[in-house]
Amino acid sequence: MKDLIDYGTFACRAVHSNRKHFSKDLKGQLKANEYKIRQVGNLVATWWRDKRAIHMLSTNASPVMETVSQKSKGGPIGKQILQCVEIYNKNMGGVDK
Repeated sequence: MKDLIDYGTFACRAVHSNRKHFSKDLKGQLKANEYKIRQVGNLVATWWRDKRAIHMLSTNASPVMETVSQKSKGGPIGKQILQCVEIYNKNMGGVDK
């Protein structure tokens, strides 16, 4: 990912927690809607749990929360998610769905 930053290419992707050089303190257990973030320059490592834990690396998102609309029986409700998760969900291809 650091090479991509050097070339001016931005990326956001889900990664395995055992990835080489991935932050060791982004492991363990999280409760629902908890998250941990580590940032070095433009590179953001995120560990977030909604229904399941997800680890992400991003060079195109800030470590901030966004409100999105979620369907429910009573109508749409606002839900807080991390910006990198929102970008990933908007742009993931058919292979990832």
